[in-house]
Amino acid sequence: MMTGTTAGTTTMTMTGMMTTGTINPRVRLTEILEALAARVQTGAAKAFAITLADMENSAIIDAVEQDRVNEVRELIEEYLEWMISTHPEPQKVREVLASQGTEAELADLPGHYERIWLATVDDAPAGCIMYKPLSETTAEFKRLYVRPTGRGHGFSRRLVEITIGAIKEAGYKEVVLDSDPKLATAIAMYGRMGFEYIKPYNDNPAQDAVFMRMKL
Repeated sequence: MMTGTTAGTTTMTMTGMMTTGTINPRVRLTEILEALAARVQTGAAKAFAITLADMENSAIIDAVEQDRVNEVRELIEEYLEWMISTHPEPQKVREVLASQGTEAELADLPGHYERIWLATVDDAPAGCIMYKPLSETTAEFKRLYVRPTGRGHGFSRRLVEITIGAIKEAGYKEVVLDSDPKLATAIAMYGRMGFEYIKPYNDNPAQDAVFMRMKL
């Protein structure tokens, strides 16, 4: 397996790293992930693709630079439909989304979001995440979603790690998020990654919303 580059994109495979020399097929997975994390912290978060664990044909790309925002929009719409259909009070979810101007936000993507990432498998959309500034020191990441067919392969964590790396690189001092308590798996993952519970930082009308923060 080989690494390669395309316009605006660096591909990293799980059998080796992109270097100025040759690929070492014996590089351990942990070493690759550690090196990848270092690259994210030092500037490589801009428009690259990452081949994940046991999915040779999967990648995470910059959706804006690769002109694939429409696919992210479709993923978010799918995610919101799932949120509504699985909630015991679907009308309440619709009201919350309406109060937050979600429809206009989707139509205006990328809008206020500084970075938007798209996860793919065989170049088909599999997941997404994005972040926007709240102040000079605080950024918020939103819309983390991975399709059921893409789950169990590390997409969610890698999407969050890439986003945190880019936020830190951009000079922010902390990253915050709000979430639905029924997304227990995601919330537990945030906790393992170093996020802590905080008081509400926005006017989310959902009374049971969860708010978290990570200092960078």
